[in-house]
Amino acid sequence: MMRTWGTTKTQRHEEQPRGLPDGWRWVRLGDVAHVVNGVGFPEHLQGRTDLPYLFVKVSDMNAPGAERVISEAANTVDGDLLRQLRGRVYPQGTIVFPKVGGALLTNKKRILGRAGCFDNNVMGLVPQGIDGPFLFLWFCTVDLRKLSNTQALPSVRMSAVANLAVPVPPLPEQKRIAAILSEQMAAVERAQAAAQAQLAEINALPAALLRRAFSGEL
Repeated sequence: MMRTWGTTKTQRHEEQPRGLPDGWRWVRLGDVAHVVNGVGFPEHLQGRTDLPYLFVKVSDMNAPGAERVISEAANTVDGDLLRQLRGRVYPQGTIVFPKVGGALLTNKKRILGRAGCFDNNVMGLVPQGIDGPFLFLWFCTVDLRKLSNTQALPSVRMSAVANLAVPVPPLPEQKRIAAILSEQMAAVERAQAAAQAQLAEINALPAALLRRAFSGEL
């Protein structure tokens, strides 16, 4: 059962909660998701790609096709490897993001498309009692830079993430909002891809014109 979010644990970087529509409530993120850390992965154990569980690193978040959902990774693990690493498997739908260094400042957030684990430069959110896509889309609005410390190597603590205030509507409304936002974001991504393809064609024009000119085709 979700507990109502109060002001006694307000994270110092966040604004105080605002008023919400009828039926909505503020809750702590830690009350609607397990906030979890990854584990170290010694290099001599890496390199397998045929095992059942993903092992996600920050670099996997930059792979083509992993702009939102990570379904493939450069490394995979099984139960035996996880026991050696003292790691655990997190379910499909877990939200992952960089928690340290320059990668944290990029504000990347991704969803596990398959069950898996992640390394100790990554933090995860396992939704509990809340619609996963809704939580992911809300979390995309969180600026991780504001949660990080001010040291030379930026990092974010689990407690800072767990104490974030989440505006939660009833479950049917969560699903409705997530469906609308997902479709709108997909439309934006399609438009961006089309614009990039057109730009590539435009950038290729001068070279194509020169080739035609010097082959006698003009």
